[in-house]
Amino acid sequence: MTRNTPEFERLAAELRGLRARTGLSLAALGTGSAYSKSSWERYLNGKSLPPWPAVRALCRLADEPEPRIRALWELAEQAWSGRAAVALPPRPPVPEALPGPTAGPGPTDPAATDPTPGRTPGRTPLRWRVAAGPAALAAAVALPLLALVAWFAHQWLAVQGRNLDSHPETAITAFRVGCHGSACEGRDPTAMLCGVQPMTLAQFRTTDAAGLEIRYNPQCGAAWTRVWDTRAGDEITMTAPGQPTRSTRVPNAQAADAFLYTPMVAVGRGTPLRACVVPPSAAPPQCFTVSAP
Repeated sequence: MTRNTPEFERLAAELRGLRARTGLSLAALGTGSAYSKSSWERYLNGKSLPPWPAVRALCRLADEPEPRIRALWELAEQAWSGRAAVALPPRPPVPEALPGPTAGPGPTDPAATDPTPGRTPGRTPLRWRVAAGPAALAAAVALPLLALVAWFAHQWLAVQGRNLDSHPETAITAFRVGCHGSACEGRDPTAMLCGVQPMTLAQFRTTDAAGLEIRYNPQCGAAWTRVWDTRAGDEITMTAPGQPTRSTRVPNAQAADAFLYTPMVAVGRGTPLRACVVPPSAAPPQCFTVSAP
């Protein structure tokens, strides 16, 4: 089973960004947490799913609030384990209840003689004996079904981003974005949860092999630029007509390897968007355009 899912890749990318923010090497992460250098190498490169305590430790080192990362981890864990793809098994057939005996003449009444060939007079019919235990049969069927319904309710709550721990310090609420439209102007897409399951409108490569995506979240009504494999000193900009240019700068070579995001711009249907990578040298900027859906 492949584990290279979008949810898992998104979590690994976010963790790499947090590690870059801390400025710690893999060895230093191993020293500052309960997980080894080799474990962190697997977690950050998307080779295995980190346990939640490891993610929490990295959040603390990077001074990152836990709820957003917890929501991403929940989605990645379901994709990794395959729980998100579990289908409800077919409901087992419930035996049809047969009618029980009705009041009738006593056994001494001549009309009580059963005319059915081969049947011993005075013996209870088989269909009556089968129907005598419908309550026990219903219980045997209902209990497994109730357990199954409870399990799927538990999974549904997890998909909604609800905390399933017993620890109140890790509690998160149902997922909802933090802003919409003009309220998102200049805001951080990750902090506002607009970066959870966004649309990638276009992806480009610069002549220096930097990656650039123009991203959009219809729930937020806003767009931003995401880049990676950049160079120290590069400035990344996002522009929409009538809105201020939003930008971020790559602070150092270590941060250049991680995902970086511009602040958001509010957009409407069909708004033209322009994203640029502006090098620190005199070289011309490289710009890309696309329209919001």
